[in-house]
Amino acid sequence: MHLHKERGIAPIAALIIILLAVGGGTVAVKKIQKRKAEKEAAATAEEVRGRSETARTVHVKLDEQNMSGVRGEATLTEVGGKVKVVLTTTGKPSEMPPPAHIHTGSCPSPEGVKYPLTNVGRGASQTEIDMTLDALLAQLPLAINVHKSAAELGAYIACGNIEAKNVSGMKQEEQAGEKKSAPAEKKIEPKKESALPPAKRKMIRYTSGGFSPALLTVKRGEAVNFVNESGGGMFVASDFHPTHTAYPEFSQSATIGKGESYSFTFTKAGAWGYHNHVSPTKIGVIVVEE
Repeated sequence: MHLHKERGIAPIAALIIILLAVGGGTVAVKKIQKRKAEKEAAATAEEVRGRSETARTVHVKLDEQNMSGVRGEATLTEVGGKVKVVLTTTGKPSEMPPPAHIHTGSCPSPEGVKYPLTNVGRGASQTEIDMTLDALLAQLPLAINVHKSAAELGAYIACGNIEAKNVSGMKQEEQAGEKKSAPAEKKIEPKKESALPPAKRKMIRYTSGGFSPALLTVKRGEAVNFVNESGGGMFVASDFHPTHTAYPEFSQSATIGKGESYSFTFTKAGAWGYHNHVSPTKIGVIVVEE
C-alpha cells in the first residue's frame, strides 16, 4: 500500500513541476516583450530627438489625466512638406493600444477631433499629416489627447497643448541653404501703400499673443492692413525666416511700434505663410484666391 501511495504522488509532483515551468516561461516571455517594446519606444524617441536638432519641430509634453498614471511626449516635425507626429507614452500599459487624436481647443478639456493619430501601441505611434507645420500652427489652439480606449473615448489618460512657442529647428529651405554663403544684403525700398482706402482693407491685429486672425483668405489684388497693438515691435515678413524668400515683396522695410500699421496688396495666388521678423514664433497664413 505504501508503494501505491508513492506512485500516486509522483505524477502529481511531475505535474506541479511542469506547471511551474510553463508559468515561469510565460512570465519570461512577457518580460522579454516588455523590454523589446521599451527599446523600440526609446529608439523612436531618440530618432526624433536627433532629427529635431535640425528639422523644424514642435515639442509637446503630455500630462497625466484622470489619475491614469500615463505621461508622455510628442514631436511634430516637418518632413517633405508634411508633418510627422511621433508620440511616446510611459506608465501603466493598456491591454489594447489607446486611441490618440489632435483636437481643437486646449487641455484639460479639448473639443472635437481635428486629425486622427495612429493608436499608441507599445507606448509609441507615428502619423503623417499632409500639410506643412505652418498650416497646422495656423489652426491653433490644438491639443494632442490620448484616450483610455476606443470604447471609452470620453475617458482621457494624457493630454498636451500644441504651442507655437515650442517650435525649434530650421525649415527645410533653410537647412538646404545653410552651407551656402549668405546673399549680399540688398536695400529694400519702402513699400507703397495700397490705393484702397483703409476702411475697405481687411485687417489683421498683432498683439502680444500673435496675429489675429492667424488665417485669412483674400482675393487676388486685395489689400490687408496689419496693425500693431502689442507693446513690442512688428516686422511683418513672408516665410522663410530669416531670408523671406517665399514672397519677397511681402515684407516690411523696417520695424514699427505700437499704433502703427503696415499694408500690403496681394497679387499672387497661393497660401503665403508669414511671421514677425523680430519675434519669429508669431506666425500666420494669408490664402490668396483668384
